[in-house]
Amino acid sequence: MDNTPLCTYRLQLSAALKLSRVTHLVPYLQALGVTHLHLSPLHTASPGSSHGYDVVSHSSLNPEIGTEAELQDLAEMLASRDMGLILDLVPNHMCIASPLNLQWQDVLENGKDAASARFFDIDWGPPKAQLVNKVLLPVLGDQFGHELEHNAVQVIEHGGVFELTYENLRLPMTPPSWQNILQSWWTKVRDREGDDGGDAVELESVSRAIKQWPCQGGPRVWRHERNALARRITSMCKTAATARDLEDTLNELNGTAGDSSSFDSLEDLVSQQHYRLAHWRVAAQEINYRRFFDVDALAAIRVEDDEVFAAVHALPEAWLAKGIVNGFRIDHVDGLLEPESYLNRLRDFWKGSPSFVEVEKILSPGESLPETWAVAGTTGYEHIATVSGVLVDVDQSAQNREIWRALTGHHETYRDTAYQSKRLILCSSLAAELTVLGRRLDDVSEQHRYSRDFTLASLIDCLREVIACFPCYRTYTTRD
Repeated sequence: MDNTPLCTYRLQLSAALKLSRVTHLVPYLQALGVTHLHLSPLHTASPGSSHGYDVVSHSSLNPEIGTEAELQDLAEMLASRDMGLILDLVPNHMCIASPLNLQWQDVLENGKDAASARFFDIDWGPPKAQLVNKVLLPVLGDQFGHELEHNAVQVIEHGGVFELTYENLRLPMTPPSWQNILQSWWTKVRDREGDDGGDAVELESVSRAIKQWPCQGGPRVWRHERNALARRITSMCKTAATARDLEDTLNELNGTAGDSSSFDSLEDLVSQQHYRLAHWRVAAQEINYRRFFDVDALAAIRVEDDEVFAAVHALPEAWLAKGIVNGFRIDHVDGLLEPESYLNRLRDFWKGSPSFVEVEKILSPGESLPETWAVAGTTGYEHIATVSGVLVDVDQSAQNREIWRALTGHHETYRDTAYQSKRLILCSSLAAELTVLGRRLDDVSEQHRYSRDFTLASLIDCLREVIACFPCYRTYTTRD
């Protein structure tokens, strides 16, 4: 069939609208004249997601919306009616609020040496010394000390590993930080069993293994050793008395409300992690991972990296090879480092397979889609703007403007308002991102005697003004 869509119909998949139900809708959609069905992202998303853009795994189909067999059935139904399927792809960010995001969990547990660290754009050497080699996690509803002493932050044992919990969040703990827990637990078991007791000896052995962390061999070996230790801890917890000893140990560690000093050990344990828990308001100034706009729960991914690119697109490539998919809509292409390079790699990655690719792209008035991009076009925001304009009587604009000024007392022009709004965002929601850019420009300025005396503060001020005056959404300079 011709892969060029003549009429598309988009469906938002969720637990309320699964692939099996969509298959039954195909005859109706064909009767409407639809040539291509357009579906929201199919990758596994955060549990209960109503939209699917909060992807937690690019390697699996979201079980909440269906199975591979049901996707195949839908594709066959569409093909039998000479219809096609377009899928949303989300190559620019992942949801990090769910423990199902194993790449992010790996980073939290193992820090910059994690196998998955390359997936995320993290600044491991920010200006604040306490954040060096750590990820800022702005997830707390109040100041850290208040949350800690109100028992909001707790240590638990789950499946043989130790985790920090906060409300509905579960955060992994780096294995070396288990040492104090194991030592206190061992003391209780030894006092009960004696030095040669079975669980006392086993706990002492586990503690010795932790002291040697990180072991040789890299992330793969770390994962295997950590899982082996977890199995040993789980086995010990099957003994009721030993399990009670661990429960008592964790109760003591988690502190007693009203006794400030009882939380000192817990604070020390939290400080040993590869992340820094912080009040959510801290994000605007000190966030050190790139986000989707200012959404802390959506971390940008480095799809420009070969390994990340392959991981993100392996499943869509398989669907394309099976003839299930006829085209793709790339979500927020401007969130990528180099959109043109990405789109060219996408074309090469699929080895010229017949596919239709469009991008979600914001075009300012008078701006055109770059001709060198390997795409059929945009999703049509500019068309929507034109259609919406038909519904506006421009002859009444002056009168409406006067009414607005009389009611609000504001006399700024649209251009002034847009400029002030951009500056407001740069000074608030995206202040941390602006600081990162300023530091990079400062590094550049230090390389020449004519520019080294520009201060970091002045460079940040300069960048803020330049960005606030951009005539379009973003630039497309490249690293070449």
